[in-house]
Amino acid sequence: MVGLVLLALWTGLLFSRLNPKPDGHFDYQFRIATGFLSGRLGAPETVSWLSEMIPYEGNWYSAFPLGGVLCMLPVAAIRKLQGSTEVPIREVLGVLASLLAVLIFRITGRYGDPIERRAVLTTLILFGTWLTCNVIYGNAWQLSLLMAVTGEFLALHFLLIRRQPVAAGVGFAIAFGNRTELILLAPVLLFLLLRADPFGDGTPGKRPVRVLATDAAAFLLIPFLLGCATLWYNFARFHHPLDFGYTHIPNMMKETWYRNGLFSLHAVPMNLHFLFLASSWELRDQWPYLRPALFGGSILTACPYLVLLFREGGRDPALRKACWLAIGILLVALLTHGNPGGVQYSYRYAITLLPWFLLIWLDQKKGPVTATEALLYALSLLINGWAVFLTHWARVVGMD
Repeated sequence: MVGLVLLALWTGLLFSRLNPKPDGHFDYQFRIATGFLSGRLGAPETVSWLSEMIPYEGNWYSAFPLGGVLCMLPVAAIRKLQGSTEVPIREVLGVLASLLAVLIFRITGRYGDPIERRAVLTTLILFGTWLTCNVIYGNAWQLSLLMAVTGEFLALHFLLIRRQPVAAGVGFAIAFGNRTELILLAPVLLFLLLRADPFGDGTPGKRPVRVLATDAAAFLLIPFLLGCATLWYNFARFHHPLDFGYTHIPNMMKETWYRNGLFSLHAVPMNLHFLFLASSWELRDQWPYLRPALFGGSILTACPYLVLLFREGGRDPALRKACWLAIGILLVALLTHGNPGGVQYSYRYAITLLPWFLLIWLDQKKGPVTATEALLYALSLLINGWAVFLTHWARVVGMD
């Protein structure tokens, strides 16, 4: 228990300090949440300098979904009591990272693996993937992804480690409330809830239909309420329940990315290139010779440990298939999205794939950490540590 507390504190401190100048300028959800406290659905003041705020019928709105705004509501309330109008980026990053560390470590205990393997997988997700370098930017888009992936891990924790359907539903609501496409994971999460799982609640075998129905209803309660609230929120702003506001962002639909719409099969080759083929790194003719590519690149070159996803074997075949199904569902949404993510390290949208990658790694055969695993783990930490340094510290120390 003491070790878990120390892990949470250490992770929270690092995430809050890894970026010397977190970007609090782009604080869309926080501004809308502040407006909520004043009884408004939009921002409480003119915000024309924020490029993705939506001027509509005399008000300023945001395309960020309702769930993301609600997640920032407690922060806005605290800041209002303090008499401040600035979002506390460092504190938000620290709290979310601490919660994420606890959830990941507890999930790694699913099969009773050695502490060394659990530590490797936990720190790999936190510091050996493209998650860290992206979320510590601290702006609205990255905070939304951090909240979404935290919601995914929360849901999986209360499905696989300590089965509590309502709490799992809260996690799912946080996930799709920040990244709407994650609502597509509902069938996979329901499967994990309703299956006879000897590693979940310790009661293998069939359960009565009444129990299954009760669990499903409990899990879906909060997501259903958030879904209804979101539809009302959209209607109240744009007069249509399915209008999230993206097409109203000034000049956005004129961008090359969206010439075929927000989602299109035409975007698949471009996204495949950025997600798997383009390097996350580029060579320069002067020091530092290897720098993160400005517009991202392959997750494989950002995290070499990913090659271990394709090892044979596993302890829970049904869970493994569910994970690959979830990955496939999310890839459909990611690959058809018009914009591959803009300025970023690697492919930031793929952060939401990390919970499912973790479960696949975790499900692989029990045993000590192998030399290959240790090498790929160390390489992933080194690559992403270097990316964090060059992306966020190079100018501070005069290397840029």
